[in-house]
Amino acid sequence: MNVEDITEVVQRKIWTVDQLLSQLGEIKEKSGSLSPEERVRIPGFSEDWSEEGVTKYVKEVEKAVEDPIKYKNKVRLEGIGVKTERVSDDILEDTLGIDEILRLLQELEKVNESINEILTTEALLASWLKEGTDNTREKLEAILTAKAAFKRVLESGVHKKLKYELVTRSVMDVTFLSKAEDTIAKFANLRDYQVILEYDGDFEKLYQNLAEVWTKIQQIQQTYGISEGEIKNLIDGKALLDAVELLANMDKEYAEKKRRLLEEWNMYASTLESLGEEVLEPLESPQELRNAIEGLRNRCLEYLGESGLKLLKFLKGEDEFPANIGMEEIKKALESLRPFFIRGIKGGGIDAGS
Repeated sequence: MNVEDITEVVQRKIWTVDQLLSQLGEIKEKSGSLSPEERVRIPGFSEDWSEEGVTKYVKEVEKAVEDPIKYKNKVRLEGIGVKTERVSDDILEDTLGIDEILRLLQELEKVNESINEILTTEALLASWLKEGTDNTREKLEAILTAKAAFKRVLESGVHKKLKYELVTRSVMDVTFLSKAEDTIAKFANLRDYQVILEYDGDFEKLYQNLAEVWTKIQQIQQTYGISEGEIKNLIDGKALLDAVELLANMDKEYAEKKRRLLEEWNMYASTLESLGEEVLEPLESPQELRNAIEGLRNRCLEYLGESGLKLLKFLKGEDEFPANIGMEEIKKALESLRPFFIRGIKGGGIDAGS
């Protein structure tokens, strides 16, 4: 750089200093009308003597002097972590609205400081303030109204990452709290079954799997009468996705067992009904069904005998022909089955699947 270039740079710096001094003079003159409280809020110099640093400072002082109310509210909001770059002047001039927002935030901090941290860290307050102080106040009041539910979520034993997700979503929309508490309840229930519960950040997937496993546990218990201990032995120490698969297989296995038991129950029940006997509806659990089947079988034996029962199974296509019975036994069995056939004929035919 030659002498001419250096001279030009120095001259430009002098012009900049003169301009800044002129601005500061005007600002100083205007500051005479400020109250003592407003004067105190004028920012101090940060000792950044770069051109950029001094220029930024002068602009900040100018804002504090020219519009002390707006500057005061800006400082107050920034003091709680709100980035005010996109907050409109209309909002910054609404002192009463900002007073109420700050009061509500103090109330929320008493509930749990994590809520306020989320409001600022996730830029929710800044986003809400774009829509106005009334909108922001309504959202904060809704959170306060639901503070008991927020406390339950915050004090729950779920993973830290999942808890943050649940609280954040609930802060954004308090109606989400019901889903958050449902998640926590299922989390606690499955932890009792020793299922390994991890959270990889995909909440919807986790929620779906938790719901699927818990629903399947209840369904298996209620439909098949399976004990809590038996289910726990199956899924103890298993990951959530593995538990989903294991329970689906258990449900399928017991559904097939129950289907076969119902077929057997239907065979004995339809036989007794054809013989004029009244039969109650089958019970739900497999064990109760087995007991009912045993009772129906004994009643059928009283009417038909062992040979008649074997022959009936053959005629209904449910067993092979009993080769080890003689002609006399067949005749006797058919005589015992005669009421069955008569009722079937009068009823319009014998239904082999009934």
